[in-house]
Amino acid sequence: MTEVALADTPETSRIDVCQLCHFVWFDADEVSQLTPRDPAAEPTLAARQATAILEIHRLARAAEGRDLDGALLDAWWKKVVRALGYWVSGYW
Repeated sequence: MTEVALADTPETSRIDVCQLCHFVWFDADEVSQLTPRDPAAEPTLAARQATAILEIHRLARAAEGRDLDGALLDAWWKKVVRALGYWVSGYW
């Protein structure tokens, strides 16, 4: 068994977790200290979807103009090497 804090605050109670089966053990006073989450404070499904779509667009913009290794193709010699690679391989 190992003790795990329920939150990052020091006054938070610690619960016991089995390392083999990952079962959580609560003492009698630990259950009474738990507070339910407020579903009204959670973002709506539409808000979560909009956030996910914005993150996808941000990642797509960040990936534009990058080489296979993720480096930007800002140096002229990288473009020359790529063109020579295409020419040698017979794609041109």
